[in-house]
Amino acid sequence: ENMINERGNIRDKVRALMLKPGDDEKKGDESVGRDASRASILLIDEVDVFFNKQFYGEYYTPGAVLRHDCIKTMTDYMWNHYVGNSNQSTLTLSTMKSTDEYQQCVTVFGTEWATIIDEQIKCMLADINTFDSPKYVLKDDKIGY
Repeated sequence: ENMINERGNIRDKVRALMLKPGDDEKKGDESVGRDASRASILLIDEVDVFFNKQFYGEYYTPGAVLRHDCIKTMTDYMWNHYVGNSNQSTLTLSTMKSTDEYQQCVTVFGTEWATIIDEQIKCMLADINTFDSPKYVLKDDKIGY
């Protein structure tokens, strides 16, 4: 992770990349870090840990959390329509794309990120219909499904 972050915190840089310049929510480390032309080498200490089944062959996926009012507004819209539809959302990606909430997010992040926004909306729409299933059962002070 230190190698990834040697030119600045990668999570901050992703947030800064996704938010348009001048957005008051923009956060990021604009420092350049050390000279890019300098050679790097990775030294692995404790090779047994490196080849451990919990590490070797697994993905390392650092994530950046984006926080913006437009995301909350869109999430609130989806949740309100879920509750208003007898515990089953009838929203689709097409209907979400026609909302002001969606348009606001595209405006904030830019049209170049619309595909990522769309994919996350699809995930949210799938999750909103399944978040409470299967129903859990409480028996003898234990939760079961």
